[in-house]
Amino acid sequence: MLYDRFLTVGAHIEGEATNAGGSGCGSDAMTHAVMSAADAVGVAWVDGLQLAYEQLDGTPCVVSRRAFRALARDGNVDGATPGFVTTLATVGAVRSQGLRQPASEAWHGRTFRLTETA
Repeated sequence: MLYDRFLTVGAHIEGEATNAGGSGCGSDAMTHAVMSAADAVGVAWVDGLQLAYEQLDGTPCVVSRRAFRALARDGNVDGATPGFVTTLATVGAVRSQGLRQPASEAWHGRTFRLTETA
């Protein structure tokens, strides 16, 4: 768990399979196992089309893309606003880049045209 909010799951893939990535069956089995465990303890999942950013008080917040666009338009978030990048595909990327990145350096910045300072 990162930031007491984001579940990260990694797998060790050996040799020639490394270039192929994780299998669909393996990913599906992992997803079902995690969903079952989450249901058992009452964890609710966020829709994958929503995005997470850090509010001024340091609290992670999850909103729809539409709501984030409005926040950006109104100047409530800008390129310096920390965003949480939940699309990283490898443990190495999580370790080297981290989930928490300034929006201007993450996909948030490209998608919502956020520069370092609004």
